[in-house]
Amino acid sequence: MADTSVNSRTIGARIYQMLPAKNNVKGGLKFVSKELTPKNHVEYGEIISIIERSRENAFRAVNRELISMYWDIGGYVSEKVKHGGWGKAVVEDFARFIQAERPDIKGFSASNVWRMRQFYETY
Repeated sequence: MADTSVNSRTIGARIYQMLPAKNNVKGGLKFVSKELTPKNHVEYGEIISIIERSRENAFRAVNRELISMYWDIGGYVSEKVKHGGWGKAVVEDFARFIQAERPDIKGFSASNVWRMRQFYETY
C-alpha cells in the first residue's frame, strides 16, 4: 500500500512545482525550474539567519529552564535533608518511584538528584 500521508514537505513541493516560470510548460501548467537562482540568495541567507537565531534562542531558553528546574529540585531536596529527615534511602526511593511511575522522565537517578542538591548548595 502506498504512503498517502501529507506533510509540509510534500505540500511545499507541490506548491513549488505549480509556481509559474518561463519556458517550462508541462501539461498546460507552468512549472518552476528546480535550479537555484542567484538573485535571491542574499534574502534567503537573511531568512536562514532568522531561523538560526531562533533556534539558538530556543536552545538558551531550554537550558535556562533546565537549570532553574535543577536548582528548584536541589533546593527542595536540600531542605528535606536538613529539616525533613530525608537521606540516602529516601532519595533512592524517589529515583525508583519516578522511574516506575513516569518512565518517560529521564535523568533523575539518585546520584543525579544528589548532584542537583550539590548544585543548589554550591551556588
